[in-house]
Amino acid sequence: MKFLYFRNAVEDAAAFPVSALTAIDAADDSVVLQFSNQRDSDNAVNKVTVNCAADKSAILCKEIALAVAGGASIHNSLIVVADDIDGVYVGHATSCGAIALDYVAAS
Repeated sequence: MKFLYFRNAVEDAAAFPVSALTAIDAADDSVVLQFSNQRDSDNAVNKVTVNCAADKSAILCKEIALAVAGGASIHNSLIVVADDIDGVYVGHATSCGAIALDYVAAS
């Protein structure tokens, strides 16, 4: 099983199974990843924002999708998308933004 890992502070990190990924949305200088909420079904999702340089969000969206699409092995079962503490990022990612669990969008 493959996981996506995010960390924006020493005590603020999350890892989600790739199978829970429902969307990757290129926004204004960031990419928002949405994951199904496997604990609650009341329209709640888990979402993570990954920041990037100006005009690079569409490229970063593709880079994350390619990382997810890669084959699983013992060496790549954990995909570090954005880790601000260790300074590890996928492609054009520059930092990990908000990690929101059980986020419910206003209807």
